[in-house]
Amino acid sequence: MESSLHVVGLRDAIEAALRAAGQVEFVSQNDMKEFADEVVTVAQEIVPVKTGRLRDSIKAKVAGTGRYIEAGALYAEFVEFGTSKMVARPYLAPAVASVIDGFLRSRRSVFSGMVAPT
Repeated sequence: MESSLHVVGLRDAIEAALRAAGQVEFVSQNDMKEFADEVVTVAQEIVPVKTGRLRDSIKAKVAGTGRYIEAGALYAEFVEFGTSKMVARPYLAPAVASVIDGFLRSRRSVFSGMVAPT
């Protein structure tokens, strides 16, 4: 039996965060690639490691015009969400949250340089 954990809706999450911050609503393909790659990097840094199999299974994948993050190890969702006998040790949700914060900060600095003083 094969199982994997997916983070989907990255474009919607990024665009919603940008709208909430009062910034642009469009996210380019390059933005999506950079965002997804950074989520993978952060998730691989913070995931609990025993054998390295879960860490190595975290990948960014292309789906149509978007991207998603996949943790392909059979037990990926058990580590992220826990079980009745094991406490959760999230790695994907914190990685996405961390990268969204950085993404918004970088966008703020880019757009603040484009606004002419009044």
